Amino acid sequence: MKEEDRTYKILERKLYEILNSGAPVTRIYFYDLIKMENPRIKLRDGSEVEIDKEELELIRKYLPENYLRILRIPIIIEVNPEAYGSGVYKISGVAECLLISKILNKELIKKDELFIYRYELRKIRKILPTTTQYIFVL
Repeated sequence: MKEEDRTYKILERKLYEILNSGAPVTRIYFYDLIKMENPRIKLRDGSEVEIDKEELELIRKYLPENYLRILRIPIIIEVNPEAYGSGVYKISGVAECLLISKILNKELIKKDELFIYRYELRKIRKILPTTTQYIFVL
């Protein structure tokens, strides 16, 4: 490996660390979060983000009980243009995919993996701004 390639990889990894500094430290199960008086999630940069209770109640309307038990918040939206292409985003998890597919009225091909496009992402982020979050993947 050339020295330039090694330097590029180090810089690229550092850039992704910076981009993901606002990513959650951990994700919290829906029922644990909804029980909280002021639901919050701790981020990698040490700050916290408040989760809107109205969003949680909206989510409750979309999913049956058994899926709410396994749903983790925030729902992670993976950004990886090299793997998925520009303007394509990935959501993983059975409950997470079911929720997003119901909101978008989109058929699920795989029950634990869903790809969405930029226009769909805008709709999701408008409806679920505090319960969804981007993460940049190498």
